[in-house]
Amino acid sequence: TTKRIKIAFIGDQGNTNDTKRALTMVRDEKANALIVVGDFDYQDNPSLWKSNFDIYLGDKFPVIAVAGNHEEKAWDSGYKDVVRKQIELLHKGTCTSSVPENLGLYFDCVLGPVHFVFATPDIRIAQAEKTKKPEDFLKKQLKQSKSPWNICAWHKVHEGMQLGDKKDKISWDIYEACRASGAYIVSGHDHVYARSRTM
Repeated sequence: TTKRIKIAFIGDQGNTNDTKRALTMVRDEKANALIVVGDFDYQDNPSLWKSNFDIYLGDKFPVIAVAGNHEEKAWDSGYKDVVRKQIELLHKGTCTSSVPENLGLYFDCVLGPVHFVFATPDIRIAQAEKTKKPEDFLKKQLKQSKSPWNICAWHKVHEGMQLGDKKDKISWDIYEACRASGAYIVSGHDHVYARSRTM
């Protein structure tokens, strides 16, 4: 757990020249893993999404992804399988869920000294919607964490936690569950890069 680790984050990935440049940067910066916080390729094309990783990062590069709203249509017909196969490239037990169908939706991963808790608030995938109170899931997983670094990751944003004009609203309770546990929060959806120090 004292080993240094470099983790890259992307969201709202798409399939453009910018996508290719971003993945090339992840490789060139020698990241140890890539976290994708939803909206994979905007084309409902899981094989296209996977092929970009294979081309620019290599077919064994660790990629951990959580679904966004643009995965709702093709989640069960392909995205969930790609997400699970990427997770299977990691050491056994790196990513876990008490409900196997929740990989890519509500699950945990531990990479070295970093514990990730992934969630999908306000994502209209039937399996994701079975978790009625995402904040309870986050609290429970963070309470069990033994890692010095904790990161909560999901796709959508609260209206007050973005610089753009997204109207989607997820509960403040979700943010509070992570803040109270001292966890960083990483999200996508807004198509901007921004940081906030406190909430």
